[in-house]
Amino acid sequence: MPSKFDEIFAQVQPLAADFDANKAHYLSPAYQETEVRADFINKLFIALGWDVNHDWQKNPFAQEVKVERGVHAGASQRRADYAFYITPNFRDVRFFAEAKKPFGDIATADNYFQVIRYGWNAQTPVAVLTDFEQFQIVDCRYKPDIDTALSHQIRKYHFTEYADKEKFAEIFHLFSRDAVADGSLERFAESLPKKRGKAVQRGLFKGGYQSIDDAFLEELDEHRDTLARAFKNRNPKLDGETLTEITQRTLDRLVFLRFLEDKLIETKERVANFGDKGTAWQDFVAASRRLDNIYNGIVFKKHDLLDKPGFKVDDDAFAGICEKLAHVNTAYDFDKIPIHILGSIYERFLGKVIVTTDKRAHVEEKPEVRKAGGVYYTPDYIVRYIVDNTVGKLIEGKMPAQIADMRFADIACGSGSFLLGVFDLLLRHQRDWFNANPDKAKKAGCVLRDDGAWHLSLKQRREILLHNIYGVDIDHQAVEVAQLSLYLKLLEEETTGTAREYQMEFHETLLPSLNKNIVCGNSLIGTDILSGELFEPVEERKLNAMDFEDRFPEIMKRGGFGAIVGNPPYALVGADQPIQQDYFTSGRFKLTAYKINLYLLFLERALGLIKKDTGRVGYIIPKSLAFNTYFASARAQILKNYSVPLLVEIREKVFADAEVGDSLLFFAQSTRSPLESQLCYRVVKNVSPVEMLVEEFKQKNSELLCTEEAYFRPRELVPRVKTVALGSRWHVNNGLNPGNVRHILFAESKKSPKHQKLLLGRDLQRYRLAWSGTWVNYDHSLKSKLKPSDVKSKPGMTAQTKVDFALRSPEIYAPGKIMVRKTADHLVACFDEQGFFFDSLSYGIQPLQGTQESPLYLLGLLNSKYLNRVHDELSQNKEKVFAKVLAENLVKLPLPILDLSKSDDRKHNDRMVVLVEQMLAAQKQLAGAQSDADKDFYGNKCAGLDRQIDALVYELYALTEDEIRIVESTNK
Repeated sequence: MPSKFDEIFAQVQPLAADFDANKAHYLSPAYQETEVRADFINKLFIALGWDVNHDWQKNPFAQEVKVERGVHAGASQRRADYAFYITPNFRDVRFFAEAKKPFGDIATADNYFQVIRYGWNAQTPVAVLTDFEQFQIVDCRYKPDIDTALSHQIRKYHFTEYADKEKFAEIFHLFSRDAVADGSLERFAESLPKKRGKAVQRGLFKGGYQSIDDAFLEELDEHRDTLARAFKNRNPKLDGETLTEITQRTLDRLVFLRFLEDKLIETKERVANFGDKGTAWQDFVAASRRLDNIYNGIVFKKHDLLDKPGFKVDDDAFAGICEKLAHVNTAYDFDKIPIHILGSIYERFLGKVIVTTDKRAHVEEKPEVRKAGGVYYTPDYIVRYIVDNTVGKLIEGKMPAQIADMRFADIACGSGSFLLGVFDLLLRHQRDWFNANPDKAKKAGCVLRDDGAWHLSLKQRREILLHNIYGVDIDHQAVEVAQLSLYLKLLEEETTGTAREYQMEFHETLLPSLNKNIVCGNSLIGTDILSGELFEPVEERKLNAMDFEDRFPEIMKRGGFGAIVGNPPYALVGADQPIQQDYFTSGRFKLTAYKINLYLLFLERALGLIKKDTGRVGYIIPKSLAFNTYFASARAQILKNYSVPLLVEIREKVFADAEVGDSLLFFAQSTRSPLESQLCYRVVKNVSPVEMLVEEFKQKNSELLCTEEAYFRPRELVPRVKTVALGSRWHVNNGLNPGNVRHILFAESKKSPKHQKLLLGRDLQRYRLAWSGTWVNYDHSLKSKLKPSDVKSKPGMTAQTKVDFALRSPEIYAPGKIMVRKTADHLVACFDEQGFFFDSLSYGIQPLQGTQESPLYLLGLLNSKYLNRVHDELSQNKEKVFAKVLAENLVKLPLPILDLSKSDDRKHNDRMVVLVEQMLAAQKQLAGAQSDADKDFYGNKCAGLDRQIDALVYELYALTEDEIRIVESTNK
């Protein structure tokens, strides 16, 4: 039976033969691109499994191949001939293919620049350039540059090689539909050579290339800096706040206009021609006034300063920016850049402001951004997941008329990523509903297009935006960008014709005012803060107090929002913000913990703003809410008052550069019987896609509230054998902190008899010590000589306790102890037979009097998969930045009770000791191995011993097969 490859290979051979038989005609100037597409290129991709002609994928919104019918604007072509997707994701292109007529060489700089531009803007790693005679694969990972475009050819095939099985197999395994669905292009891109040298040092990431969001942000930053100087030089009295506003408004107008040009909504190339009639600035202002009459909205709204006649600008500097952004010069194609990517760019762009002196202006990070370590934009797949599980659940099965009364919000909206997600979901839901109910479509105002499907009209899209989408942000610039993002989404499907039709029919501007939808204010601080207080104007504006009842009166009268979604700020409110701190701790908020974190306040505010019984909240927040012991009261209040239908713990970083580690997708809804509601807790290892689960737990709120700390995630592995806490049989000692005492110093060599070998936390590995050569001049006799002033310590310690804390008893460093690393996200234990001293990033564990079990028995338990899983359940890390193994959790670990006077118990102890002794020896041999063969041999030996130790531990704790599967899945 022929393979799939053999079938496809056989289908392509007649095509190659036909081309060869009439080659003279096909290579002549008379043979056009449209002909070669119909005669050969379409058939080639059909043979590769793509439904190019839409023979079975009839739904225009669910077609894996989008074919352009020759859309041109002047001399430039604005859209690729073919865009390929994979079901069910019809948002993200997998690759583009550009067709050319087979006359002359298609490998020109213009052609390569064009196809690289398509791929790079859409973030697809490779693209195809073909005239059927040639099939060329082009690297799209690099910013398009006409001068270097030809250097990005990866592979090139001549049509005669289609008959070569080995050569054609390369095309098949990369571009057949099934191969692309299996991730062939992503794997191929990973295998490509990575750029070296200066390019990497300029901040180019993964694979040595610069992503479009990094590149465009860099360019916007440069333009902002240029504009700020151009405005300040000619208008020296401008302050930083005004400069920040007018530079952003200018760039917003230019970006929006370029979007209109690339979407073919505006057919005249305006940005490229600024300066043809007057100065570039005069033409820009004139265009802004004309466009304001057509579009409305905040972007082109008349600005008292920018649009004032006689406003002075360095025209050469402004003209230079326009020239770089003009379609003929720029690498950016705003028809291809996903709107959520533009949002991610602007989110980071908003993290900086312009600061002025008397004569100069410069750009710097906002203080709050600097304090937080940067701006972190929520990935699109997280936005979609949260929106689908909140707004999506509410609108499921509902008609457009029912949805029209629903109100959805993000009360810390930033550049509007979650608002875009909600808007996109509503547009898709209503579009699909009308196509499933075509008899209702025309009456509702839908438009039947050439693809045979009903599309929402601009009027319908406007109504959805105005009626359903609401946002708040304390930053005025963020509000402007959020509105801009929503306007771009609103016009995403429009053309020159549809835009003009709307104006002619309704005699109004294309964009609605969003001033009552997306507002600037403080979601956490109400105007009650002003009662009886006199604030300086600057401080009052900074607080930006706001009442939801005033800004959204109708919504609040009707009970609140249907859903609130978002990524609230993660920041502590400290003593440097006394006004805010007093306000938040005055009883207005109930969920405050030992430290005031904004994300918890936003969560409480969101829960208070949703409709009773039906409202939903969906947030991405730090995992600390689920596991931090200090949040026990907050968890209890949430469980008592709200249903928490879903929590998703993500164990890989969502925000790659952020200090915050694992994230929690938190979902809650108002309900009349919260205690009877069931919480579903999902654990996810891979951040994309979110649906890849490790485990799922379900338990009622009432059952979770039975525990003192009300953990959201129930403990699944409760031992069924009798156990004792580790702390009742073993003493866990903290290590020495040389930095706490000024008389104690590290050293790299033994400088005196008082110097002792010191283990650092990083020296501890599973079953092995790797001493790094550090010494410490520890002398316990110092204890009697130390004064409290010599010792650094924690607040609240007495003078004697401070000294005891710094200089621990020498007995704790004796040989024969178990060592556990503190800075780790799992248990890392080893055995010290020499008597090392150890630092504060380690624990030493010694048996208490009466303990019968061998330390090696405990060592095997601590390194086992089972106790690591139990520790994970117990772990309530207070630290958000660095994972830590805490002593308070070590002492809680349950150990099986052994009576060594009983033969079975002694056998278990002895069996564990033998296995651990073998492991210790094998680990030493592995560490000393030099050849690959030895490393492989001893590595396999250690893995085999690990399996035997885990099997013994499962037996000791009497685990069931289901429980073993849980443990194994956690430790993959």
